[in-house]
Amino acid sequence: MSDLRTTRDASADSLDVILRRALKAAMVSRGFDENDLAKELSVRSGRAINAGLIHVWRAESKHRWHLPADLVPILCEILNDDSIQRLLLSDKLRDALELGEDANRVVSKLTRALKEPRRRSKR
Repeated sequence: MSDLRTTRDASADSLDVILRRALKAAMVSRGFDENDLAKELSVRSGRAINAGLIHVWRAESKHRWHLPADLVPILCEILNDDSIQRLLLSDKLRDALELGEDANRVVSKLTRALKEPRRRSKR
């Protein structure tokens, strides 16, 4: 997962820029170039996707071109990075996801706390 800061207060234009930057960052971190990603997306989606499309989805100056929503899950799976999906979540869904991700840590702390001997209070 990327460390890009997500916010729902962003305007549509700034969210678009954040999405494009998230795609760039994920590609760099996984070592994918536009050709590699286009080939893999084409195979997995069954659609003809070329490097030029990947380029315009990443380019901050290409506001008329947007990453299709139906490709986001496939893209995140290929890049092993869920930043783009997380950027598109509502606050409620993002909070629920974060709670679910913290569940193991919370259960572990509660289990340790239950194993500790009880302290008797002095009256």
